[in-house]
Amino acid sequence: MMYALRLSLYLIVLITTKAYWINFGFELSDYLVCILGFEASLISYTQNKNNRNQIEIQLFIDFNHRYNLINERLEIIRCNGLNSIQSKNYDRTDESIIIDYINLCCEQYYTYRVKKFIPKSVWQFWHQGIMYWCETIPDILITWETEYTQNNSFYIKNNDHPFRVEANR
Repeated sequence: MMYALRLSLYLIVLITTKAYWINFGFELSDYLVCILGFEASLISYTQNKNNRNQIEIQLFIDFNHRYNLINERLEIIRCNGLNSIQSKNYDRTDESIIIDYINLCCEQYYTYRVKKFIPKSVWQFWHQGIMYWCETIPDILITWETEYTQNNSFYIKNNDHPFRVEANR
């Protein structure tokens, strides 16, 4: 497909430049420079697209891997009802897992909204998961609100609130 596109563009350039050759005295070297410039642009575009695809795939794999590492502990927190910081059974590792989860969510949101490396369909799927955990483990929202009001996080300096703003979309 790409080669057919290239060939047809070369033919268009050849046909349109033949009139210029005749009227303005262009030489074959001018035509070759034009073709090489177009080819270089096409290669650059293709390379950039491939690099972006690789970044998207790597981010997807990394985020899912990090989520899998904390998912089991989030499930334990949910099942045991250890979802209150005021609870006697609340463990510091639970708080650490919640903070790790919030950081993961913020990084996902940042790469979706700011860097635009995450496709919207993937973000919507991830956001449904974020909302599920926020509803089943209230401490996630409590911890997030504490961070948000203190405004000491890199991800929220622009007053963007992924849990609240994105829930309305």
